Amino acid sequence: MNAKAEDVQTDYFVDGMPNEEYHKPENGESSSTVKNFDPATYVWNKAAKKNEAKLKPLDFGTDFHTYVLEPDVFEAQYKVLPIFNRRKADEKQAELDLIDEWKEDGITPVTDEDMAKLKAMRESAMAHPTIAAIMALKGVAERSYFWTDTNTGVDCKCRPDWLVLDLNDDTRPRFMAEDEDFHDATTLVFDLKTIAQFDKMQSQIENLKYYVQDAFYTRGIEQVTNSKVCFVFGFVSTSLSLGRYPAQVVMLADTAKFDGDIEVTESLKAIAEFRKNSNKNRSQTVIKMDRPSWATREEDIL
Repeated sequence: MNAKAEDVQTDYFVDGMPNEEYHKPENGESSSTVKNFDPATYVWNKAAKKNEAKLKPLDFGTDFHTYVLEPDVFEAQYKVLPIFNRRKADEKQAELDLIDEWKEDGITPVTDEDMAKLKAMRESAMAHPTIAAIMALKGVAERSYFWTDTNTGVDCKCRPDWLVLDLNDDTRPRFMAEDEDFHDATTLVFDLKTIAQFDKMQSQIENLKYYVQDAFYTRGIEQVTNSKVCFVFGFVSTSLSLGRYPAQVVMLADTAKFDGDIEVTESLKAIAEFRKNSNKNRSQTVIKMDRPSWATREEDIL
């Protein structure tokens, strides 16, 4: 079902929803909130205003997503800046003026150096046979899903990077067909990640709680589509290794998916309880913090 968010009050999806519309708080809780729910930061995130002037003009991860997954959007909304000599005050100002002019027209500027890096990273990613096979499937980028959690009544949302629906025995990628858990899955979700240190992949999955994102997206999309979902991550390094940008596809193990599902359930329950009792100052939380374990002397814990 494809409909405008304001027209529907149940589980549904929307194609082509602008970012500013999708991110409106009234449209539901995203995985970012579910991964790290805390009453104080929950209130702060919704109330604190961003200093737009201080935001980075180039979010490289977002730009890489757009370049790989939505090339038509990239072509329409991005431009490569001319080369300016920033050591000269007049050229530096000319560059800033051009960026402001493009911003008014909805154009995102990229430097010639960053454009070359985007191209090289995309080529490296597409050289990986699994990523190439996934992107060769007829899919849709950035579809917005909205649903109501059946246990808590919390409204939720997610926006998978790349989504392939209605897979069958003839179209299912080999890595799915040969997996005992997903050989019959009919929906594939591919989440593209950039990573600075490729050997820190497992740490990034843990620290940024990608395992919770996996569970949250899977739960929501399965509820909306009534299909079985196979979720995989695609990692592309932003750092060169032997002249190339390494790429890898990761499917989380059953235990990681199970742990993520538990955290999603607990977080949604906490959000529902917070909403129910939000008039009781439950947002006034305090974190107790000790010294780090590496700084504690052995005799201190005896």
